[in-house]
Amino acid sequence: MSYATDEAGFLADICANPDDDTPRLVYADWLQERDREARAEFIRVQCGIARKVAAEPKGKDPMWITGFRIGLHGEESFLNLFLGRGQKCECVNCLQKRERELLDGFNSDKLDCFVREFPDFRLVGLTTTWYRGENPLGDVRRGFVEHAMVPADVWFDHAGGMLSRNPIREVKLTTKPTAANHSRMFRERFGLGAALPLDVEFADTNEEHLKLLKGWWPKVAFTLPPEPV
Repeated sequence: MSYATDEAGFLADICANPDDDTPRLVYADWLQERDREARAEFIRVQCGIARKVAAEPKGKDPMWITGFRIGLHGEESFLNLFLGRGQKCECVNCLQKRERELLDGFNSDKLDCFVREFPDFRLVGLTTTWYRGENPLGDVRRGFVEHAMVPADVWFDHAGGMLSRNPIREVKLTTKPTAANHSRMFRERFGLGAALPLDVEFADTNEEHLKLLKGWWPKVAFTLPPEPV
């Protein structure tokens, strides 16, 4: 795999290889070199969490393993006592704690700085309440938005930019698309003079909308609000 040298190229690599951590970590190194440490660390921490969770064996650990893991934490941990101060534990619990610390660091006045660094937080409604489990309007994994819950108009207005910066896999639309949304997409792709197909001009049911959405964005799985009874 070849990697780009500009930011748009890095993001394109990430979106083209959504299951591979390597492009994300290469991008994090690039950010680090440009004094964008918080964003870089956020990507590394979330990649570490995902990797650790995937590698964890299923089922409950024996008591002695649980105790050993607890002993790895904190200033007086086994790791620090025997390997020296400053060693970082990279278990899931410690990585998740660091994830929260990073997000806490972006609170209040610092949040605007983070949103400038990560504009899609605001587009999908993510604020510092996201990681506390309140108003879960989006899902950031391995440093990028992978799942979003947005109104149809917001998605149709911003999908191009969001998909150029994030490997979005699933979108839950909180409002139903309109025929006007689909008509605009059709005109953008085929020209203002192109005659609208009937399925675009008169889209109404969820089945019809989902079929059109799949045509516009084939790599994204969509969920729509329930049909009225």
